[in-house]
Amino acid sequence: MLEEHNCEARVYDRFGGSNCSRRGVVFEDDKWWCRQHSPSATKARREAAKRRSDEDIRQHEQGWKQAHERERRANCFNELVAALEWIDTYLANQPLDQQAKFLITEKVKEALAKAKNT
Repeated sequence: MLEEHNCEARVYDRFGGSNCSRRGVVFEDDKWWCRQHSPSATKARREAAKRRSDEDIRQHEQGWKQAHERERRANCFNELVAALEWIDTYLANQPLDQQAKFLITEKVKEALAKAKNT
């Protein structure tokens, strides 16, 4: 007759710890374990939990980066609108010459630099 073995794991609850009450069916590391507490099963569960945690962290960081980019763009919006309004006003009141082209170009470059580097 085959000898029955108990699981070697210690389990804990609010009252303290005790040995696992399940039958040992997996033999690993020279000890008998139930399917839940075998070292390979425990390792697989921990690795799966770590993968889920890493994915949650990655998604959180990605969401933060997207929110930061939206905020950065929103902060540039007023300056870009002001630059375009200035260009519109200037072009309505002035004939286009070299000086006008230079001023328009500088104003546009200033607004674009602010939008790209902030």
